[in-house]
Amino acid sequence: MRLKPGNLKKKSNHKPGTGSRLGLSLFGFFFFSMGVLFLYLIGHTVWQIIDSYSWEEQTCTIVEQHIDETSDNENPYVVRLRYTYEYDGQVYDGKQIGFSTRSFKSLIKAERFAAQYSVGTVLPCLVNPDKPAQSILERDSFWIGLFIFIPIIFICIGALIIYSAWAKPVESEKGKSASSRGKRIRPIKNLSLSIDILLILCVAIGAVLTYYFGIRTIQTVYEAERWPVVMGTVLTSRIIESESDDSTTYSGYVAYSYQIDGNEYRNDRYSFMSVSSSCYSCARKIVKSHPKGAPVQVYYDPLNPARSVLSREFRWSYLLGFIPALFSIVCLVVLFTRKRSPTT
Repeated sequence: MRLKPGNLKKKSNHKPGTGSRLGLSLFGFFFFSMGVLFLYLIGHTVWQIIDSYSWEEQTCTIVEQHIDETSDNENPYVVRLRYTYEYDGQVYDGKQIGFSTRSFKSLIKAERFAAQYSVGTVLPCLVNPDKPAQSILERDSFWIGLFIFIPIIFICIGALIIYSAWAKPVESEKGKSASSRGKRIRPIKNLSLSIDILLILCVAIGAVLTYYFGIRTIQTVYEAERWPVVMGTVLTSRIIESESDDSTTYSGYVAYSYQIDGNEYRNDRYSFMSVSSSCYSCARKIVKSHPKGAPVQVYYDPLNPARSVLSREFRWSYLLGFIPALFSIVCLVVLFTRKRSPTT
């Protein structure tokens, strides 16, 4: 028996069950809540900076300054200060440099930062008129406010996931007129153009990163073959441990000092590219061969004596600087493939 087309049953659209929707909503809520949390933290910091512009400027004197080496593997060197100031006839002690702790991965950078706050230095500080015991020496940068877009993206993604879990299914394309479908041609072309622009931007970013981390590094290695050498002294050495969710990497850190024409220089650059790896023994070897107080050969740039390294030979890890070039090549291939495709 032949069935007429009208007797055929139409397939119904599959609708997700309540359990699936709840699961998808929880997944979206995770993104949404994390975005709200980080939005609050960043917003709170930005608000503190804005509020500090209403604080009153007073004169303070640095009475204590030192650098602590903490157990933090990421930024172990923390600059500690204590200063005194007077407000409404009462003397206060302050310890805050800014709203965030001034911690550094490099001892040399910590020393350079602390040098501007030597003991006995008289400089202005900002005092909260509502709480005179609260003060800072400098405002934090507003650059942290640029990261506010990251939690906003998380919030939008979470909200979109939750909305898609409970939204009604979109009407089928069947039965729609050709004119209504034709209205979508322009948005599709706009989307295609946006993808092309994004690919071109990715190619440019990859090229810039390749030049900075790859080409310049190899060029410097070649130039350093003609750098003179001078004997220096190791100031400190340690293993820097960086932990992530699924791995731990290690790198050897060495700070040293040397003199050129009677001027003392301090640096902590071991090679031309700092690379962490899972090889603990490699980092330990660097630290063990450069104990504190030991003499060390320092290669320095005669045109800029503050620029120096302890190891100037070529390392295969320098080729990692050319990884962005592969990224650019992939984007170029995709871009040209899209141009040759008749659908684009």
